[in-house]
Formats: sequence, structure tokens, C-alpha cells
Amino acid sequence: MKSTLYTLLCFLLNLNPVYAQVISPDKFGIKDFIPDDLKLLGNVKTIKIYNKTSDELAQDKKNKDFQLNSVYHFNKSKRLISDYNYSIYGERHTTYFYKNESFPLGYLTVSTPNSNGIYRDTSFTYYHFDNSQRLLDDITVEVNRPNIRNFVSYKYKQKNDKLLVDLFNYGSDSLLIYQIQTVFDANGNEIETKSFNVDEFDTIGSNPYTKYKYIKIGNTYKLKRKDIDGGHYREYYDYTYDNSGRIIEDIEAHASTTIKKYIYNINGFEVFEDNYAYGKDMGYAKYDNWDNLVFKGYLDKKTRVLRSDYYHVKYKYEYDQQGNWITRYEYSKEDPSIKEFLKEIIHREITYYKENEVSLNNEPLNLKLVDFALSSVKSIPEYAKKKRLKILEYQRKIKEGKYGKEISIKKAKNIEAFTPLLWTIVQEISGDILGDSTSEKVVVYKKPKQSDEEAEHCLAIFQKNGNEWILNGQFFNLIQAYQFGGESSVDIERKTIVISDEITSGWNTFNTYRYRFQNNDFYLIGVSISSGKCDEYIHFDYNLNTGKIEYEHSFEDCSEEENLKLPKNINLKMNKKLTQLPLMKDFTPGSNEMKLTKNEEVYY
Repeated sequence: MKSTLYTLLCFLLNLNPVYAQVISPDKFGIKDFIPDDLKLLGNVKTIKIYNKTSDELAQDKKNKDFQLNSVYHFNKSKRLISDYNYSIYGERHTTYFYKNESFPLGYLTVSTPNSNGIYRDTSFTYYHFDNSQRLLDDITVEVNRPNIRNFVSYKYKQKNDKLLVDLFNYGSDSLLIYQIQTVFDANGNEIETKSFNVDEFDTIGSNPYTKYKYIKIGNTYKLKRKDIDGGHYREYYDYTYDNSGRIIEDIEAHASTTIKKYIYNINGFEVFEDNYAYGKDMGYAKYDNWDNLVFKGYLDKKTRVLRSDYYHVKYKYEYDQQGNWITRYEYSKEDPSIKEFLKEIIHREITYYKENEVSLNNEPLNLKLVDFALSSVKSIPEYAKKKRLKILEYQRKIKEGKYGKEISIKKAKNIEAFTPLLWTIVQEISGDILGDSTSEKVVVYKKPKQSDEEAEHCLAIFQKNGNEWILNGQFFNLIQAYQFGGESSVDIERKTIVISDEITSGWNTFNTYRYRFQNNDFYLIGVSISSGKCDEYIHFDYNLNTGKIEYEHSFEDCSEEENLKLPKNINLKMNKKLTQLPLMKDFTPGSNEMKLTKNEEVYY
């Protein structure tokens, strides 16, 4: 809102803030590094933040010690120069760099894990400006690996009385993720924004755009915004400000219309939010004179009486002499059946600079890191164009069907020679699976496909014959997990091919299928399925050679409800031997139903 308000005020005062809008660190997401809730009154030197949650308060009422969460250090120019953040996973320390103690150039973040952490990580973000202080590049690199994490490039073009700024965002794979073009008029007002989306194949997708209009009506001023997609209005925003630049009405229309009205008084301001989805109620928020949230909940739409039985949150503050809060109490009512309770206490220990006190020093920018960041991204735009052309060519061939449908070569000197056009090898393992005391190869390929019905993976078996490899068989129905967002792996154990699938969306599912060469062909001989979520678990183990089945279906209470009645756990042992084992070439995992009881069935 602050950027929009600034643009509006420049427009109203007939200023020309083109450079202020385009090149200032605020415009394209580069902040002064200070979180909004830490922009305090006075010349702050350090802030230490402690907290205690409701659980901690309940467990240890006598202990008045609070957990240290973070520490912030500022220079006398009111710039954040370093911070420390602590969590159960470890410590994160960030150092911020400036030009002339105030103009932001970047920051270095070092994450140090504790016993719960995963790995140490160091990243460096650098903001590259030209001689006119226009932002050219926003670069983030990983220092210890070294790797590019994110790269944003800016291009500027003057067109008649308009300034066009193009933003190009590249991912860690050096491909263009998206492009945004922002247009400013001669007065520096943002009048249009166009987005050029890029899909997973790096092709330009739909192009939604946003238009802005500024209007003066009496003593009020309006900023109208329309988000347009495919020629149709997708979202509509209408902001109204008073002559002091304070917002007094905010209308947002997309799936439904929300109207917010802001009422100002000597004690702060109130926000009334109306939406038909709220029914007889309306949203309500109250802020004090320091813009701190005091209450958020609901009112009766007609009487404007607080709905104290509904969800709400209250904040109480204790302030220091500078007018900054040093303790905040959060009271919450999260459900009509639960009483309001003290959810969290946050304490801020704030120290201020004395009049003649020397400022904390900014650390100098490491020029080696700057050179590393700039050299890392120097060739990315050109490389991304070439890579995109290759991907587009790949997509064109798939669309035209110019790729291998199956392995057509029957024998070759090496395994790579069997690979069809546009196929890639995902996994290759060796072992005796034919029982001939020699080592065969099992290879998993990822292959192109034109439709969802077409297989995306192929498992192939190769056997050695002298100095050549011979294709023994290829199977398109065995690798299934990838299409459900999971992963598959293949192993060879005791002369059997073992395919393991792991799918962790919704239910966590782990499936294992075993295939053995016998009677001159490959057959399915074993299935193991484990699937569960918090309150329910299923395990199915089937030895097809013997017909032995073990089945478990259990239930657990994961809710906080008392005396919740759970279904009875089921444990079964039975024998169902098939007259004919399924051939590996005919078997499709997950498509075979087995009825265990009247109410219990499983698909394997």
C-alpha cells in the first residue's frame, strides 16, 4: 500500500518521481531491510525480541524467563546492519551492506544448524546498480556449493513520454521463470503492468496485465486498478484516499466483492470489512495511535455490536518513553466452544543511541563475493535463450511424434546405444536375474509422451552375449509412482527385480512389487502395500507363490476430542493362491482388486 500511496501523492503534487519509483530500492521489492513491525520511533540501536507461547505459559507458570527469538542491530542512519534469528533448527545470522551507510547493496546470510537442523547454508544477495543508480540486477548465490539461487534482471526503455521497465526472473536452473513489464507515465505514475508467464517447458503462456487510473474528486482521491486476463476483467480494485493521503475506502472485486471502510479518530482508526459471504456479520479491526492492531474479529452488521462469541484476537501493549511497545499480550478466541485465552507474550528489549554515541559500524562489502555474483549470472540471459530454443525444439518433436515409441535396437555394444530418440536413462543397475550366474542389466528410461494415456517410463532388461548386449524385454506398465507425484526405484535382490513406489500426497503410500524369472518368463511373486495417514493405516502383504496374505487395517485418534469412538481394528491372515501367476508384461500395479471380506478390499 505504501508504494501505491507514494505514487498517488507524487501524482497529486505534480511531481516527477520516475527515478524515485524505478530505481529506488523500494520499487522492485528491495526494501531497506527493516520489517514493518520494527520501524520504530527514536534512534534505535538494538532490539532483542523474546516470546512465550500459551503452551509454555501453561507448562511453566513460575518461570518468568522468555525465549530469545531474534536480535537486530541498527546504525545511526536508522539502517539495519545485522540480525540474528534463533529457532529449534539453529541460528541464522544476516549482515547487511550499504553504500554511504544508507543505500542498500545486499546482504549475507549464514544458517548454522543445531542437532535438529539439516545443513549449513550461506547465501549472498547483491543489488547491482548502474552509474545513475538504476537497479540492473538482483542476484542471490549459494556460497558454499556455489550455485545460483535466484537472478532478476532489469531493462529500461524510454518510449515517447513513457518509461518501460522489464523485469526478467531466472530460476536456479538458469531458465526464465517469468517476465513483468511496468509502464510509467510522464509524471512517474505506474499506469500498466504486464505479466508474461512461463510454463515448465519455458514457453510464454497467458499474459495477464494490470491497469491503473488516478482520479481527483473534491477532497478525495481515487486509485482504480483492474487486473485483466484473456481480455476479461479478473479483479477490480478501487482505493479512495482523503486529502491527508490516508486510505478511507478499499473495494476489491473478484470472486466476491469486499468493501473496507477506514474511520479515523483521536485514538487511532477502525476498519469495517463487508462481504456477502459473512452473512449477518462484518469484519472489524481496531488500531491504536501507533498503528498497532488492538482487536480483530466480527461485528453484527446492523447493530455494530461485537460478536464476542465468535473468533477474535485482542492485543494489549506496554510502551516505553519513546512510544514503542515493549510488551505485547495476545489474547485469542479460536472457537465458539473455547474461552478466550492468553496465546502469546512478546517482549522487546530496545536500546537507543545517546546523543553523542558512536554509531555501530557497517561491515564492508566483500568484493570477492560481488565478483562471484556478477560473474555467475553474466551469461545467463543468453544461455537461457539458447536453452529455451532447445526445449521448444524438443516440444515440437514430441508434438509431431518424432521420438522413439519403444526400444527398436535388439543388440548393441553398449547400453547407451539402445536409447531411443529423446529418451533419457533414469536408473541403471546390474545383477543376476536370469539364474545363469551372469550379470544382467535393468534400465529405467524416462520417455516423451503425447497424451496422459501414454506411458512416461519404460523398464528394460538386457543380457550379455559375448561382447554384445541383447534386449531381453521392455515393459511400459511397471513404473507408476511418478504420475501421482511420487518416486520409484528399482533393485535386484535374490535374483528378483524389486520395484518400490513412494507416494506422499494425501495418504503416505509405500508399495513394493517383486518379479522373478521362472518357467522361461518374468512373473509377479510378491506385493507389499503400506498406506496411511494420521488416523488410519493399512498394510497388505501378499506372497503369490504360496498364496499367504497378511492384512492389517487399524485406526487411531489424532483429534483432541474426548471419548471418540473408533472403528475396530482388523487383522487378517488367509491364503489365496492363484491358479496362474501374473506375467510381468501383463501386470499393472494398482489396478488389481482383491476382496478380503464383505467390507474390506485392496487394490494392488
